[in-house]
Amino acid sequence: MYEACLSNILDNQHIDIALITEHELLPRSQHFLSSFKNNVYAYNTCDIISDNYAISGCGKAGTAILFRKSLQNYMPLVNNISNEHIVGIELHNNKQLPLYIFCVYMPSDMFYFLGILSVIFNLYFHIIVKSTL
Repeated sequence: MYEACLSNILDNQHIDIALITEHELLPRSQHFLSSFKNNVYAYNTCDIISDNYAISGCGKAGTAILFRKSLQNYMPLVNNISNEHIVGIELHNNKQLPLYIFCVYMPSDMFYFLGILSVIFNLYFHIIVKSTL
């Protein structure tokens, strides 16, 4: 049911790149986002402690970047992200500098919120600023 809705939205709206937060997949189900549609690939994260929620049948949090497989060679994953609430890609285009796209789950807990802001700042400085120097 849900895969049909998401598939229809991607096709009917001609979406090449989609960002999803709170997909609530368990780590063992992460492959779903790359398998529900033949021409879509996904980079995604799951909350590390999600397996503790296996009894309920779903995890918590989670981020994903879905994109058409035809773009896969132009969109490598940003590998050095040290947080399971952030996933990022580096979009290569005809311009000199790449475009960075990040999907971030921002929790309501202030402690975790500030921690994620710190990770985002470090990503900005170490990846984006350094690539422009």
